[in-house]
Amino acid sequence: MKQQNIKLRKAALILFGAAFVLLVANLAVSSLLKKEPIVSGKVLQNIEIDSLFTLSLRNLGLTDISIIKRTATKIPHSYKIKVPSDLSIPVVLSEINLVFSGSEITIAADEKSPNGLTVLEISSEEKLVLTASLNYDTDIIRDKGSIAFVIEGYELSEKEDSLLMDIAEPFTLLFIPNSENIETINFIKSKNKSYSVLLNDDISELKYKLDESYSNSRIKGPIHSILNDFSGASIIFIDDKSDIYKSLALKFLEEEFSKRNIKLNNLSKLLTIDYRDEEQLINEFDKIMKSVSKQESAVIRISRDEFNILQTEIKKYKKLGYKVVHPSELIYNR
Repeated sequence: MKQQNIKLRKAALILFGAAFVLLVANLAVSSLLKKEPIVSGKVLQNIEIDSLFTLSLRNLGLTDISIIKRTATKIPHSYKIKVPSDLSIPVVLSEINLVFSGSEITIAADEKSPNGLTVLEISSEEKLVLTASLNYDTDIIRDKGSIAFVIEGYELSEKEDSLLMDIAEPFTLLFIPNSENIETINFIKSKNKSYSVLLNDDISELKYKLDESYSNSRIKGPIHSILNDFSGASIIFIDDKSDIYKSLALKFLEEEFSKRNIKLNNLSKLLTIDYRDEEQLINEFDKIMKSVSKQESAVIRISRDEFNILQTEIKKYKKLGYKVVHPSELIYNR
């Protein structure tokens, strides 16, 4: 009886499997017989394809010198693209794919020589609409400047601050000397990020407190505590509007730090952004970026919230060829 039940189960499974195969086959045949194509995105006109292609290149800071349109060709649109030496062809192709995402087109790229000539073809409805040859040109340089960020207000307890450590761009986190910051700094170092120290009148802990009324012998203890406990600081800033900066103690401070080849950098070297709302913050940041030329740079002191808000803008300017560097690269070269 048990064997009969097993045979019946096997037969049922075989019949179910056969029915499933027939169903799939029927669906496949039905699909092949359909005359209307299944459109997964927007169908673009030739002029739209040409416009989006050039937009993708402009997004990367390429100018008319780099974008050469060919004439006397059977293809609707044909280009020769001179890729700047500081930009890679894979990045160009990635931006083109991004701009065309959601469109019903086919993009094909063929690398003709290693790390060199690449031929790009864009087709719509199985017709070749645009072709472009991309090759590196060492004479073409994107004339952009550099930007750096000094971020204040970092707290390890905040989830957003922990996520800040995953951002690839270099930056430094600014701290006032305090014993409570030691654990945070150890975490920062474990994430291969850097921190800086700010000397001002707001240091409350006696171990690190700097007061304009202190004698040289009394202020020596806090100076050595700062030097020892924050020895990994990439930059030491001093608030040049503080009382300690305006006092006679400044000279002794500078001498003590100088003994360890450490320079005190005025906080006023850093730009800050005044704004009323998020839109104005972005607009003011754009003004700074547009004022930075090849020979110029800007170091911005910013809160972690402002830095997070500006991430999209920062990425946009990086695409254009602006460099995001560590603040020490700019401060010590001025």
